[in-house]
Parts: sequence; structure tokens; C-alpha cells
Amino acid sequence: MRVRTLALALVLALAATVPAGALERVRGVLHVHSDLTTGDFSLEALVGLADQHGIGVLLLAENHRLRVTYGLPPFRALTRVSRQAPSMADAPERYLARVAEVRQRLPHVLLIPGVEVMPHYYWTGSPLALDMTVHNLQKNILVFGVTDPVALATLPVAGHAPAGHYT
Repeated sequence: MRVRTLALALVLALAATVPAGALERVRGVLHVHSDLTTGDFSLEALVGLADQHGIGVLLLAENHRLRVTYGLPPFRALTRVSRQAPSMADAPERYLARVAEVRQRLPHVLLIPGVEVMPHYYWTGSPLALDMTVHNLQKNILVFGVTDPVALATLPVAGHAPAGHYT
């Protein structure tokens, strides 16, 4: 812990020594989905649109695992119902390779890989009365710059066993 604190202090001290003239302002867009998950445009099309509008950086936020499940207690496993949208969780290597390939072919717009993580959700209501409501679906965490597929695969995501069980 002490080593991390010292390392952070050193990085911040060194970052403060960069003259303001050496930095460049770049227009960017945060939280972009492509057709790899729930977006409408390919990565190439997004880079083209960004270029047309003078945007130099796209911070991607592809859905890590967009799945919601419900099961009646005490037989949750037997009565489980799931709804899932396209996500990159089943193939993080393919996602990262695709981003790297587009970055290499179209380097004029910086693509930063990222994911949108749904860490927790819960249900209220009665399944018998058909008035169930799911909560916290959009209280997500955006994670940018992770290029290790193993790290992406083990992010703490609701309903994802490799990430472990969080209580």
C-alpha cells in the first residue's frame, strides 16, 4: 500500500512538470457503442463520422455482459429466465483484436477500448401479480484502456461466474 502511494505521488509530480504548451487539446466522445454490441455503426463508420466532425478520440464502451436474469426462490436455477443483448464478454480477445486492427488501419482517430460494466441490479414486485421491476440497470461503470483479455473477462459483473461472487 505504501509503495503504491509513493508511486502515485511520483507519477503526479512528474505529470505536473509537463509544460502546458506541450499538451494538445483533442475533441473526443465518451461512451460509444459500435455494432460489436448494441450500437448501429461499425468501428470504421464511427471513425469516419468522428473524422467528419473533427473528433480525434473515441472512447468505446461496449457492453461487457448485458444480461438480466430472474428465478423464483427457492428454485432459482430451475425457474431462471434470462434476457441478453449482444456483448463482448464471450470473446474479449476478438474485441480487442478488432479495435487494434481498426486503430492500425485508421490511425487519424484514436480508438480507446473500453467496456460498460453492470455490477449489480435487483428486482422488486411480485411475479404472481406480474408487477416485477428491475432496478439499477443503468448504474454502470465505464472501464477504459484495459487491453488484457483476462482482465476484461474477470471484471466484477452481475451474473458472471468467472468474476467471483460479491456480497
